Amino acid sequence: MKELRIVLIFSLAVLLSNCVNNKNMQNDKDSLVIELNFNNSVDIHDVGLIDSIDILRLSNDAILGQVDKIVKHNNCIFLLDAFITKSVFVYDLSGNFIKQLVTIGKGPKECLQPMDIFVDKKENILAVVSRTDRKLLKYNLDNLNLMSVEKLPKPFFFLSNIENGYAGCMNNLIDDNKPFNLWTMSSSFELKNSLFKIPSSWNSIASGNIQPFSRYNDKVYYIQPYDFNIYCVDEKENKVSYKYDLGSNTWPSDIKEYEDIKRINESSPDRYIGGFYTFQETQNYLITRTVFKNEELLGVYNKKTRETYVAKPSSYSDKYLISFGKIIGMDENAIYSLVTAESVNKIIVGKDKYNDFESMYPIQVKNLREKFKGVFISEEYNPFLLIHYFSEE
Repeated sequence: MKELRIVLIFSLAVLLSNCVNNKNMQNDKDSLVIELNFNNSVDIHDVGLIDSIDILRLSNDAILGQVDKIVKHNNCIFLLDAFITKSVFVYDLSGNFIKQLVTIGKGPKECLQPMDIFVDKKENILAVVSRTDRKLLKYNLDNLNLMSVEKLPKPFFFLSNIENGYAGCMNNLIDDNKPFNLWTMSSSFELKNSLFKIPSSWNSIASGNIQPFSRYNDKVYYIQPYDFNIYCVDEKENKVSYKYDLGSNTWPSDIKEYEDIKRINESSPDRYIGGFYTFQETQNYLITRTVFKNEELLGVYNKKTRETYVAKPSSYSDKYLISFGKIIGMDENAIYSLVTAESVNKIIVGKDKYNDFESMYPIQVKNLREKFKGVFISEEYNPFLLIHYFSEE
């Protein structure tokens, strides 16, 4: 199998709706259409999305490599490092280190390439998806011990539990003569439906930043790489729930081949939106994460007022002064981001070479100092985790 080529250039994206080859896709005539104007962005703290934040100093009892995904369940936070340590780090809500999961190897209780994690509340497990060796490792959420290791039918990058089964995403990897991106499976991992045929020119052209599955109440949503529709997936049907209209920033629908994308991207940089990398529904909002002109942005739709915004994740300066950080995940309750220890330390000190934070935000700097009073912060320490809680109004 050829090595996967990870495309990290956000602006490289295309609608592949013409490539959908699935008899089970339901009519989308009743789908909600949401218009987003990426030429008019606003501050994220001006749209009513964020109610409050919490800042966690992640203990250095374990050294994080990088964080590719976060899952919060009850009082535990699970951080996946898929490429450096190839581990899952478990912390509590105070930032204290609890345990490091996953043993790398070829043994029956080991895995080679952990790529995704999710919580299955019905089974009371944290599931770890290992792509290369096609394994699903199940850890008990109560004691964090490994319960079982299941064999997967395909080398999935991402997996989610759905009603009476699972859904898996290939992320544009063709591994046999059935080149489809999305598969549904039974509870025993028997393959059922296949969706979104992968064009041969797109084989192994994947995004390392996409998180294709999300959950709201009992619904599981899926975002297809290089697509602007939101699909609801279950064992019975798959349908378009939400359609996004990006106006002139949408890629031409007749563009299909990878070489066409490269050519247009070179001739017209910064013209088109680089796909959706995360989608999340909450009690009051529909939220997408994307990049436009090298800037990370959030598309926000207010379900109550039906207003839409394109929001810039800017620094928080209400109770504390702190940057928004690098977004690593969302769920029904919050956005999760990471801020380097170096950045936090500069604000606590009060200034750096270019800014005098204390003179501009004296109260906020004071509050941050009080929160971490007596705590030594080295620039080489683990990053700080920010939890941006959504407004419930």
